[in-house]
Amino acid sequence: MSLGASVASIGLFTSSFMFTSAMLAPKLGGLSDKMGRKRVILWGLLGDVIFGTLTGLVPSWHWLLLIRTLNGAVTAAATLPAEALVIDHTPEDRRGEATGFVTVCGMIGRSLGPAFGVRSSQFASSTRLSLVDSYRVPYFVDAALAALAMMLVAWKIKEGRRVTRPPLGLPAIKKRKSVPIPISRSLKILFLCAFANGIALGFVMPISVLFYRDKFGAEPVLIGFIISLSGFIGLLASWIGGRISDRLGRKPVIGIGGISSRLAGMVLPLSLDLNQATFFLALRSLGFNINMPAMQALRADIVPEEARGRLFGLYRASFTWGISWVL
Repeated sequence: MSLGASVASIGLFTSSFMFTSAMLAPKLGGLSDKMGRKRVILWGLLGDVIFGTLTGLVPSWHWLLLIRTLNGAVTAAATLPAEALVIDHTPEDRRGEATGFVTVCGMIGRSLGPAFGVRSSQFASSTRLSLVDSYRVPYFVDAALAALAMMLVAWKIKEGRRVTRPPLGLPAIKKRKSVPIPISRSLKILFLCAFANGIALGFVMPISVLFYRDKFGAEPVLIGFIISLSGFIGLLASWIGGRISDRLGRKPVIGIGGISSRLAGMVLPLSLDLNQATFFLALRSLGFNINMPAMQALRADIVPEEARGRLFGLYRASFTWGISWVL
């Protein structure tokens, strides 16, 4: 609001970011199928560096909205091919473990990110920067981290799929137009499940905050602790759930995690006290995070390699549309 944005317009920043990310995810994933994962990831990280820096320099909230909208596209370019690249490098019998591990890493980053951003802003404020300028500093830090990630990817990451290119000095051979790969019924069901999971995630968490405040009179600090605790429990479950799905099969783990999560969500409003509500929220998080790696590994098992990026993008878009639908 320090840039002149109204309270009503603040939601546009999140929705615009998610909209462009969801819309372009299939296209960017398909691009990584044709040009290689590493190249698209590097483009996305370069975009993060540029737009992260520009975010710290914006003069008004209108410019901030435009940059956040564009940033959604480059973030999808950086993260979506990375998901496909993980599967490219992972044996089939360890896909659940790999997706669970990546999920854990992402959750750790999302948990530490806000605290890291606040600390960098507070440090900037202590150096006699104005309040508005101190809010800009975390975006410069974000751009620096993206630059570091870009260097690491360029230096250490190997391309997972073989990308054919013509020899130097020879013209490219004109290829026939690729035949579209049909989407199987199993994949359509997975897309529907991703959409439903997005709705569940986007709906329950904001409502939980109001529920704890209005029914039990919990203070914001306590509510944040409860949500963080449930997230930490889910964090531990992701990697374990992925490993179990490699051994017992994807569908049993998906069923156990999904059913337990939904049942806990149904019982949560009936909690008699704060302890019960915390338990059911943690149980819901546990089931949800057991379900997700197995679901993503099943997606990897079903998707043909030559269309992995594009179909992963459709899956990501389905999940994001589910979240956006209830916001």
